Amino acid sequence: MPKKILILAGEASGDLQGAFLINSLKKIRNDFEVFGAGGPNLAAAGADIAYDISSLGVVGPWNAVQKLPIMLRMYYDMRKRMVEYKPDLVIMIDSPAMNMRMGK
Repeated sequence: MPKKILILAGEASGDLQGAFLINSLKKIRNDFEVFGAGGPNLAAAGADIAYDISSLGVVGPWNAVQKLPIMLRMYYDMRKRMVEYKPDLVIMIDSPAMNMRMGK
């Protein structure tokens, strides 16, 4: 039975680092499934992306306020999916505002 990995990358740099991690893991073993939030790099590495974070980058407080409803929806949905998915491993990259809460 393949191991389940939930990966949460909240920013473009996390998407890139997560993809490097997944591709490196594939060199060691290939019996795992990756699911979560990320961007095109994680998707290209084989992750099943529930939320594309490409459009969620924010600069400045007004931009953050505008995207808050989308970010909250993603947070609550990913939290629900995490319970349903029952991952063997959770990897949280960047985005401490979301990932610190999710880690609890």
